[in-house]
Amino acid sequence: MGCHSTKQPPAASYAKKPEAEISESKCDAAAPVLDEEPKQSGGAKSEPNEEPTQSGGIAPAAPAVDEVADKVASGTENQMGNATQGSDADVPTSTENPENEDQVDPMRKGLGDGPMRFHPISERTLSAQIDTLAKDERACFDELKARWNKKQNRGHEYSDKLILRFARCSPGLKKFNADASFKVMESFDPRYLSLTADSLESQLRSQTLFVLPEVQSIDGHDVFYMKPARYFPKKTSTAQIIDNLVYCMQTMAETKEKSDAEGIAFLANMDDWSFTNFSISYCHEFMMVLQGRIPLRVRMFLIVNPPWWFGRIWSIMKGMLSKDFQKKVAIIPESDLGTYLASDYKKLLPDEMKCGEANTDKMVNDYIAYRKYVESLSKSS
Repeated sequence: MGCHSTKQPPAASYAKKPEAEISESKCDAAAPVLDEEPKQSGGAKSEPNEEPTQSGGIAPAAPAVDEVADKVASGTENQMGNATQGSDADVPTSTENPENEDQVDPMRKGLGDGPMRFHPISERTLSAQIDTLAKDERACFDELKARWNKKQNRGHEYSDKLILRFARCSPGLKKFNADASFKVMESFDPRYLSLTADSLESQLRSQTLFVLPEVQSIDGHDVFYMKPARYFPKKTSTAQIIDNLVYCMQTMAETKEKSDAEGIAFLANMDDWSFTNFSISYCHEFMMVLQGRIPLRVRMFLIVNPPWWFGRIWSIMKGMLSKDFQKKVAIIPESDLGTYLASDYKKLLPDEMKCGEANTDKMVNDYIAYRKYVESLSKSS
């Protein structure tokens, strides 16, 4: 889907550096064909990646949160409109920096500060967002809602929150294009709305793909993260990793208005990656999601620390990307992250990256605990 940020990161894409130059610097020898294992510069054959172990890539179980949800569900104000029991679940309000202990909401008391890193602060209600739309934007929202509800027996409903997201994320250069948005509404797979932390817990604990709390791009967009070396096409289905991807993206959109309205950023940490972690079908499905299969804009796509032979993979990927989306891709060493991420990124990135300082296991545990809590509230509402 086309979407232009008001401020592009400097040197944010191949467009800033001729492809031939990239090929020489990143792939200074001929890349191997896809069904061969790449050779290291010394001629030795690289070893295939192994499945993640309990101590390296599988997060231990998060604490139970059902009892926390039960305590506060009845008294929690619904700020986000129509509830959906899944990745688009409503997010309750909370109090930041309370003046005394009585003002600390039950959610923070029950979950603790770790999971609350994923919770939004001072977000506008859905009604406030709709009421402040420009005249033409409101007309688009109203038209989409009327057109969708006009036909009976569609099999599923869309909340006002999701209809607003469809309007904001119209394919093409112009937001709030009713015809373009409606096509996405009709083709959208409603099954994605039923994805939950419970149903995806095993996949989330593989630490293949998850949301980074508090990490932002230089343009202030939240970031989600992938370690592609943990994905094995022969072990995990394409559908499962795509569900993981969609779930994380949708939870980011429902959590913050800025993500919903403007978009998000994606960081792929390519450390330890090999051909055993790649398939063309998986790559194609992944790129289609990033480009508009769900209503959410990806503003920046960082490919960090790719192997020297990544040029062959990029030639395949590039054919799956629109010209506009290609401009959002930056293929960089980890040392260049400061060009693209906000200044405090080192203390917030997973500690499995050389520059990262945040505990990866705790990050994933906290995300799962937070999502289980939010989704349990929707079930009880």
